[in-house]
Amino acid sequence: MVFQAALAVVDTIEAELLKLTDFSDLYVMLDTRPKELIDTPEKMIKAINKYKKVRLPYINKLREKNRIIILEDQKSVWHDNCRAG
Repeated sequence: MVFQAALAVVDTIEAELLKLTDFSDLYVMLDTRPKELIDTPEKMIKAINKYKKVRLPYINKLREKNRIIILEDQKSVWHDNCRAG
């Protein structure tokens, strides 16, 4: 249920997250906004219910489906970071 709650938090603040341009702002937002959402339990319960079917078998299925794409992306990032620094 913790994972579903985390997805619900991200879903609830998605529009705000997408407006961020600085990575450090992400930390501030993830530190403050979830605490503010506790004051609106109805909104959080509705958002959590949206993700109640997201369970480990489904997550593993998505991981396997996207593993090659993710590994290629990581390889590209690592390669770029090695060249940069």
